[in-house]
Amino acid sequence: MKKKLLLFSFVLICSALYAQDLIVTDNRDSINNYTPPQKKAEYAHFRMAVAGGYSYLMDAPSNPSIVLYPTEHGFHYGVELNYYFNKNLGIGINYYAAHFGLEDDYNSDNIYIQQLIPTFSTRMFDKKKRGALLVNVGVGYVVYKYNYSSWYPGSTSKIKPATFRDMGILCSIGYDFPFSKTMAVFPQLSITSGPSNEINSNYGLGKINLSLGLRFAK
Repeated sequence: MKKKLLLFSFVLICSALYAQDLIVTDNRDSINNYTPPQKKAEYAHFRMAVAGGYSYLMDAPSNPSIVLYPTEHGFHYGVELNYYFNKNLGIGINYYAAHFGLEDDYNSDNIYIQQLIPTFSTRMFDKKKRGALLVNVGVGYVVYKYNYSSWYPGSTSKIKPATFRDMGILCSIGYDFPFSKTMAVFPQLSITSGPSNEINSNYGLGKINLSLGLRFAK
């Protein structure tokens, strides 16, 4: 009798444990309520970055004699957006604005360069899967604006800003140094090509950006 009671108790306990994972509908259909936990992806799909820093204008005249030219040294700022399909490959778009200028007592000479370039991105994580090397390449839209003014005693002259557009080729390489799960500091080196030969310019107008920024990932 005791053995039967023990066996009956064991069956009740097993039934109770199984019932916790079983749902029965009005139509007497059963649904297993247990779902194994899904492993969270070890990488972020979205990446947004803001950055700024030093710019160098390639092929700018270094020793102007009469006409004032913008210095080849300038600054830039911008934002990047990326979406990664998997751990290593993704697409993105970046916008950067750069300024090169030079002023003295009588002249002001400035070049502004803006770019909006779609990119193809590759990402390679380190062994700890935290930091990552990022390489971006792309072809997109670049706008160049040139502005010159002079104000000699007794006269003032100002050249109407000249604006032209062209396609530019971008290549950049950077590294994310994370300091939290969603944020990182990243240095980056990028090169954007200048105008094509069809545009007559005294400058090469290709530029090099050395950036430092913050990355937000999710």
